[in-house]
Amino acid sequence: MTDVQHFKGKQRERRSFTLNTRQSTLLMKTLAAISLLFGIFVSTVLTLVVIPVLYYAANWKKVQQRVERPAPNVDRGAADLATDPR
Repeated sequence: MTDVQHFKGKQRERRSFTLNTRQSTLLMKTLAAISLLFGIFVSTVLTLVVIPVLYYAANWKKVQQRVERPAPNVDRGAADLATDPR
C-alpha cells in the first residue's frame, strides 16, 4: 500500500505499515497466549520452588532443633513420657 504525498512540488512515496484486521487479530492472540503461558510458568515456579525455599530458610533454626533432638527412650513407661519436658 503506497500513498503519494506532495511536498514542495515534489512527489514522494510513503508506505503504510498498518496491519490488516486478520494480522492484528493473530498478533493479539499470539501475545495473549505467550503471556498466559509465561504467567502459568512463573506462578508454578513460585509455588513449587521459591515459596518453600523461603519458608525453609525462615524456619532454619526450628528445623535444626528438631533434627538434633534425640528420639525418646522406648524403655521408659508412659508416665515418664507424659512428664518429659521435651
